[in-house]
Amino acid sequence: MGLMDELIENIVKHADYRYNARKEELRKQLESEGLKVYFTHELTSCKRKSEFRCRYPELQRKLIHRAPLLLGEIVQREVKAYLPRDFEEERIFYKTLEDIAIVGTPDFYSESRRSVYELKFTRRRPKLYEHHRLRACIYRWLSKAEHAYLLYCSPKGFKEYEINDEFCDSDLKSLMSRWSSPMWDWECRLCVYDSVCR
Repeated sequence: MGLMDELIENIVKHADYRYNARKEELRKQLESEGLKVYFTHELTSCKRKSEFRCRYPELQRKLIHRAPLLLGEIVQREVKAYLPRDFEEERIFYKTLEDIAIVGTPDFYSESRRSVYELKFTRRRPKLYEHHRLRACIYRWLSKAEHAYLLYCSPKGFKEYEINDEFCDSDLKSLMSRWSSPMWDWECRLCVYDSVCR
């Protein structure tokens, strides 16, 4: 195994834990308490994709090997190294509404700044995407933070957006009632589950 293969494998292991194993551990814990669990990233993307993640874990692992995701992992690790010490990486927040738990893990949280931060790596010129905005709103609601920020990093520039849209329990219920497949018109052409969804 060459150095590049070793490097990629280490990044994949870290990403697999972040995106899969850690969240599934938390899902099992909350489900054992009788709660139906939904993660923020699930509610802001295709409903069927959420179901397929559990049904086809091999396709989820294939996704983790994609270069953009690996580069995003590297960027996040390096950004963390330069943040003030009080910034927590991927702190878990959740709220229960009746028998449902809504869980979110924003990329960064600062208690002293009462803020959540979502870091996005893109190859394109940084711009605000609606599904990122929605996710930031949910993180702000879950954490009770005063502010939410989307931080875009790209070879073509850097951009920060403050997202302070109001979001409350009724907004979450409304989101869940309109959660669909696909959630956004562009999702299908980028989806790793395309081959099993037809």
